[in-house]
Amino acid sequence: MLFATSTKTIDGILFCTDNKSTDFCINLLFLLFFLKMYNTRTLVRLEAMT
Repeated sequence: MLFATSTKTIDGILFCTDNKSTDFCINLLFLLFFLKMYNTRTLVRLEAMT
């Protein structure tokens, strides 16, 4: 996977694969994408909205 650059990311991918939870997997990868693309300030704002 493109986002599998840290153990936390890999664990998340393995988790969603093992549990066959497609929606969770997509949401996880979407979140990981934002974690890499945005800075900490934007991330804090994103967390506040969820």
